Amino acid sequence: VANHWYADNPVLAVMLLILPYGLILAVQTSIGAYYSCYQTMHVNGIFQGAAPVAVLVFYFAYSANGLSLADVAYAYVVGAGIVTALWVAYTLRRVRPLVTAADTWEVLKSSNQYALSNILGMAYFRLDVVMLSALAGIREAGIYAAAFKLVELVSKVAVVAGRVFAPAIFKASHEPGRAYGVLVSMMTRFMAIAGLVASVAAFILAEDVILLLFGESYAASVPILRILAGVMATRCMMVAMQLLMSSEDLHFQRVAALGATVAAHIAVNAVLIPFMGAEGAAWAALFSSTLLILLYVFSSRGRKFDFQRWLLMPSALAAAVAVAALVADANALVSAVVSVSVFLVGLLAIGFVSGDEIRFVLRAVKPNGSR
Repeated sequence: VANHWYADNPVLAVMLLILPYGLILAVQTSIGAYYSCYQTMHVNGIFQGAAPVAVLVFYFAYSANGLSLADVAYAYVVGAGIVTALWVAYTLRRVRPLVTAADTWEVLKSSNQYALSNILGMAYFRLDVVMLSALAGIREAGIYAAAFKLVELVSKVAVVAGRVFAPAIFKASHEPGRAYGVLVSMMTRFMAIAGLVASVAAFILAEDVILLLFGESYAASVPILRILAGVMATRCMMVAMQLLMSSEDLHFQRVAALGATVAAHIAVNAVLIPFMGAEGAAWAALFSSTLLILLYVFSSRGRKFDFQRWLLMPSALAAAVAVAALVADANALVSAVVSVSVFLVGLLAIGFVSGDEIRFVLRAVKPNGSR
């Protein structure tokens, strides 16, 4: 039906075809939350690791006689759907949940802000490609989407890392002592460093990575990836900030900040895309993701959140290192390795993190870890 209705715009058709994949991811998130609560994340790792493998298997199966955008959507839905169905069956057999009408209503009532946050998040993450397709054409959408795939990869790593920290942070938030403060501090700094390392590497290696993954026909994606490199960092920071706000029961502030950001994201895209195409969408993504971090920081003020030390200082150092590498104009791979090394050494030199803090967190995130 989607292919028939939107035959002249295959991007919109694929967006409709892949809607079930969004539901599949929602089911994975719900099931994964159970295993995260009991710190048995290895089960999440097995099934979430198997899902992309299954997608690749069906991708190659569909591509045997040629490949269309619709076939890619089918590969995602069928491959991930099979793995998720197996995960659901395994969990139902293991947990045997008891569902009642009263419990269902209580869950719906208490989780409505989480639901709204997820809806806004999905809109925020997908609107740019849809708006590009509608306002600038399929070619610009494809150029942008190729570069944005790498941002999504980094975002998925951040989400998985967040699920490692989440059980320990929520547990510590209801306990006396310094554990909660140390965990939140270390999680935020760790996620920021991970995103900034990916950002510096992507900025320097943009041309090599795009040509390696997508070929010469996507050379126009190189400057897009350089802009979106900053989004890699803000996405990782966003995951950390959302966990922090949820553990502090700042659910309304979290949803309000995301809603304001989605509105700003739509407005900036509507202004920039007609004039700048894919590059305009990339700048809009960087602007809106930075705005979201600032709104989260504002909402978390007065809660021992050290914005300058945890986020601003490492971001400034990473930007300086990346610009210096661009000016040096050396071999990209060597430049990336040297730049990332300088960035990490610089953080250690200024006392960004201590060995005692690292050991504390490692003990805390282990199952049944002691403090």
